[in-house]
Amino acid sequence: GIRDHCVTGVQTCALPISKLGIQMAELTPEVKEQLNTEIGSNVITEERGVLVLEVLDDSPAEKANMKPGDVLQEVENRTVTSPSQVQEIVQSSYLFLPIEIQLNRSGENINLSLQPECCMTLEE
Repeated sequence: GIRDHCVTGVQTCALPISKLGIQMAELTPEVKEQLNTEIGSNVITEERGVLVLEVLDDSPAEKANMKPGDVLQEVENRTVTSPSQVQEIVQSSYLFLPIEIQLNRSGENINLSLQPECCMTLEE
């Protein structure tokens, strides 16, 4: 999957898992080209945004049907281009309120609503 390819040249792979239950990397035109070449298909159509590398089992992201390879573009109606921005918005959002996310999956724009879990924040 996408995660196996992440070690090559993408330095952001070892990011902590957010309380959404996803591992993210910053998407750039270079990362896009490299991943599409390695995976052997044009999975990623966007050149900017935050790439989802991994979705944890039973996490809020999985329950909202987020998939590895999704490119997050907006979180709570704010454009995101780096994992730290996503973390920041998620951290500052109210705990039990759903978080609205707009993402791109293989060229299609999708809106998801994620329900963060209280217990995942305790580790931070």
